[in-house]
Amino acid sequence: MRWMRVMTSADTYDAQLTCAVPKTVNRLTSVADRSALGRELARWSARNSSKGAVLLESVNSLQFLAMGHSLAELQHAIQQQDLLGKRTWEARRRYWSLISWRYLTPPESRVVGALMALSCRGADDSIVRGALYFHFCLADRLTFDVATDFLPPLADDLLVYVCKFLSAEGKTAREILGALDFRLWGHTPQEVGARLAQLSQSGTLRFEWVGDIALLDLGEEPFDAYARRLGQEAR
Repeated sequence: MRWMRVMTSADTYDAQLTCAVPKTVNRLTSVADRSALGRELARWSARNSSKGAVLLESVNSLQFLAMGHSLAELQHAIQQQDLLGKRTWEARRRYWSLISWRYLTPPESRVVGALMALSCRGADDSIVRGALYFHFCLADRLTFDVATDFLPPLADDLLVYVCKFLSAEGKTAREILGALDFRLWGHTPQEVGARLAQLSQSGTLRFEWVGDIALLDLGEEPFDAYARRLGQEAR
């Protein structure tokens, strides 16, 4: 059996920014191979980190933004003011690189506002952890394609959030049902359909089959507004 060394973001971050043909938005990097909602489009980037999920650091950063600070102020606070409690410049640079790539790229994405709103629920909240896991996998194509070992439960609120996100990407009801995204939690299209049918019975949304046509009405509230409401409910 041949073994291949998989490079971490520590090995590849600077080189990948060069290869990805970045453009600058307000002095922050928006990479051309990310969709408007943050999905990595082109190829595996191996931006998963040997430092782990950096969950607490990510939530702290999002809460900092939720207080009204800008992305530029967040970068300064992490790298110059030690917001995340990292002693060395290299560690501060690394954490900014990881967090900004996973959750803040492109900086104009509505995902940033959605995660800011959810962050007030705290790092121990299952919806926050699930949303960060979801967007982390979208931002790292390698993780997205091989994430089969750790499958956190997909709560009803998170299921609705993901459906609304996929709808914002322009997917039809049938495409949402068959989306590979739900395999991040180990769900088949049949299981997603069954969950949606249950939510439809409770009045959370409307879902039904009319012949071979799937009808899914998620309401007019987009995913980022839904995230803000979930955030407010936790206060």
